[in-house]
Amino acid sequence: MLISIFPTPHEGGPLLLRQGGRAWSFDYGPELGAARKPSIGTLHFEAVGHEVMLVISGHRVLLTYGLHLDDGEPASGNDAAPELFTPLPNERAFYRAFEELLENLEFRNT
Repeated sequence: MLISIFPTPHEGGPLLLRQGGRAWSFDYGPELGAARKPSIGTLHFEAVGHEVMLVISGHRVLLTYGLHLDDGEPASGNDAAPELFTPLPNERAFYRAFEELLENLEFRNT
């Protein structure tokens, strides 16, 4: 799993990771919110139990990606492998709009 954490002010909502009787608490929120320039935190883990705790105030914005291994072979001999990394028609516009939203201090401080 890959998680991208955006710099939105919030309290609470840490990610708890568990494996083999050990547990870790992970919370980039305070560091990202206090950064001088907007920054994005990332976290990658495999085969680990996880739980997201409740956000007490503010808004936590993150993207979660499920990562899977692929042998690279098409589903059948007649199927072409899908094009990877082909941008969607509206992808650039989405990124620009999302970037503007993250730069908006009124949004970040709500």
